[in-house]
Amino acid sequence: MYIECVIISSQYADYLAETLPINLNTFDEILVVSSKNDWRTREVCAKWGVRCLSTDVFTDKGDSFNKARGINMGLSNISSRDWVCHLDADIVLPGRTRYFLNNKIGRASCRER
Repeated sequence: MYIECVIISSQYADYLAETLPINLNTFDEILVVSSKNDWRTREVCAKWGVRCLSTDVFTDKGDSFNKARGINMGLSNISSRDWVCHLDADIVLPGRTRYFLNNKIGRASCRER
C-alpha cells in the first residue's frame, strides 16, 4: 500500500516544524503546498527532505485565501497511485496510523479504480 499526503501550509511553518517529523513515517511521500512568499515553510521542508510546491494559486483570482485551490494544486502534483491523505500543517496522526491502515485496508482493498 502506497500512501501519499498533501499538506497545506501557508504561513504555518511553526506548526509544520512540529508536525512534519512526526507524520513522516506514516506516508511514502508528502507534498507540502505553500505560498510563494512563505520561505519558512520551504526551509522546514528542506530540513526534512519533503517536496514543497510554492504557488500563488491561493490568491491568484483576487481571493484573500482560497485553500481549495491549494489542495487541488497539491492533488494534481502527486501520483495518486494508491491512497491519498490531505492534512493541514497543524495535524498530527497517531503513531500507529500506518500499522492500522496496513492491517485494515492493505490486505483487502475496499476501493475500486
